[in-house]
Amino acid sequence: MMTQVHLATSCAILEPMGYLIMSFSPENVSMAMSTGALDSMVCPGTLDKLAEDLGDEYTSRFVMQFCAMLPTRLSRLEEAMRGINSVAGQDAALSLKSGAFMAGATALAELAEALFRAFRDGLFDHLSELINRAREIGLRSIQILSNRFNE
Repeated sequence: MMTQVHLATSCAILEPMGYLIMSFSPENVSMAMSTGALDSMVCPGTLDKLAEDLGDEYTSRFVMQFCAMLPTRLSRLEEAMRGINSVAGQDAALSLKSGAFMAGATALAELAEALFRAFRDGLFDHLSELINRAREIGLRSIQILSNRFNE
């Protein structure tokens, strides 16, 4: 059994930021998700494989760190958007994508890829909506991860 992950601090930081499920699909940056798809945002097989390869304790620590770093990663994306800094935005999006992918938060990893492309292609008009979706999906993902580790 994996050790319990405490995510109250991360959730408390994210909740006041607001989170609405939005539909988003501008050209070249498609990321629409229905409300019903929210429960399939985390791939349990990814976490099982990580725990199998590296152990439950490491996996638990990794997930705790991933969840704790989410607010900082979102802030970096917002700062890059405000500063119209494509390079910093791409770096922040890749950081979010790699962490999300390793934690099994596949929907968040896909959205981070869309953020990367938006920064790369200079689609700054769409970044605010994408970042808001990342906040929503990130919060839901850490709730799912918390539930998984509390089983």
